[in-house]
Amino acid sequence: MRTNVDPVELAGEMLTITPDEFLSQSASKAPFGKPISVTLDAVLRNLPGRRQVWRAHWEGAEPLLLKRYLPHPHQERDQQREWKNIKKLSALDLNFPVPLFSGKDAEGAAIIALSYIKDARTLQEHLFDNCTKTERRIIFKKLLETLAAQHHVGVWQHDPHLENFLWRAPEIYPVDAAEFCFRSTRKSGLDLTTRVRSLSRVFIQLPYAWEQELWETLPVYIQNWGINDLSKQTTASFLQSLRRCIPRYRKRRLVRYLKKTQRSCSEFASSHFQNGLLICKRELPLTLKKRLIEDPDGLLAEGKLIKSGTTATVAEVTDEDDRPYILKRYNPKPWSYRLSHLHSPSRARRSWVNGNGWRIAGLPTPQPWACLEEKAGPFTIRSFLLTAKAPGIPLSDFVSEHQQQPDILRAAALALNDVWKGWRMFRAVHGDLKANNILADTNGRLYFIDLDSFRFFLPPLLYRERLKKDRRRFMQNWQNNPEVAAIFEEALT
Repeated sequence: MRTNVDPVELAGEMLTITPDEFLSQSASKAPFGKPISVTLDAVLRNLPGRRQVWRAHWEGAEPLLLKRYLPHPHQERDQQREWKNIKKLSALDLNFPVPLFSGKDAEGAAIIALSYIKDARTLQEHLFDNCTKTERRIIFKKLLETLAAQHHVGVWQHDPHLENFLWRAPEIYPVDAAEFCFRSTRKSGLDLTTRVRSLSRVFIQLPYAWEQELWETLPVYIQNWGINDLSKQTTASFLQSLRRCIPRYRKRRLVRYLKKTQRSCSEFASSHFQNGLLICKRELPLTLKKRLIEDPDGLLAEGKLIKSGTTATVAEVTDEDDRPYILKRYNPKPWSYRLSHLHSPSRARRSWVNGNGWRIAGLPTPQPWACLEEKAGPFTIRSFLLTAKAPGIPLSDFVSEHQQQPDILRAAALALNDVWKGWRMFRAVHGDLKANNILADTNGRLYFIDLDSFRFFLPPLLYRERLKKDRRRFMQNWQNNPEVAAIFEEALT
């Protein structure tokens, strides 16, 4: 088997594994201590240099979920912690993929094999793929029921992000056992403080706009607390603590994530090259990544021109599979500007960080894919931003098309108000709220672009002043259209 290659290229190759421990009766039919052959089907997750998660199959049997811990200084610790926790969870009879065996492959990678949950999707995939409100409510109830069962036996997840839960109706399966914590439990399970912290970490994974739906389903958790008669005082204390904890955890998560967007990690890759820097999502197609590094101007010129101005040039470009992207080049500024902004990030970098911050906060903006900076010494000469192509047209055009349909305009105005409420949560302002910086699709959903002036966590006084300025700038778009202005004025509470 090849090493030091993109794991996607390994799909279809065979892996030889020597098991050292079996936990499943069906798996134990294999000869103990003798090699078995497993074929890799598709990589599901990749932490470069540390861990890969594969869908695989073993000698014609049902598919496996295979975790490969690559050789590195903490390889044995990581694999043993995962395997030890899997056995604990199995003994507690908690919902978890069935553990099969552990061992090592011929390349020296430590292996853990679990049953593969067929047709399951992560909560991240399912909830954000046109999931209806009714479906979300069903999932939230099951999620809270699953967490209550864990907390009742003294177990909680340290990193409960949405990709660490699999959903196959009607069950939720937590994964990544290494992130589970265990506490000697009393009859009532975890203490109130730990329950609040655990639930807060789950709540903040979801868009703020869905938070009310979670609160509405929270009685499911209280009903499964593990005590037949939970006192009113305990319930009130629990709810009060949860309401205080969630905003604090949400801010902490966002601050950490904004820093993460500017370095290499499991989600992003940062690459220095001659006179430049590229930061991109690891899933960015390799051909597109190569073009960005070698000839970004050529890529821009080949695209469909959208805007050509003195400050920026924008075009729609495609990858080898004809998937559309928007590439924006921030053109050079005068030297006086560069000197005064010597220690400031480029406009593309600010848009990249803010766009990713919006996505993690549940605010609507196209997915940022890459940020490229061209430098001359300490100066950034030009910068490029690559994003997904958002559906819709500029809000000004959308309003013109639906001028005689006030119900549609009210739906768009309410969508804007939802975003407005999100900004309040993070003390954030857009900074350039022109109608052309908001796209609206046929259903009235909004997508915000040009985020290089956006700011999170402004000081309270400055935030109130800047928010008023944003509101004034937005209402200027409709100063010659009083009927539309009244609709937006009424919605922006």
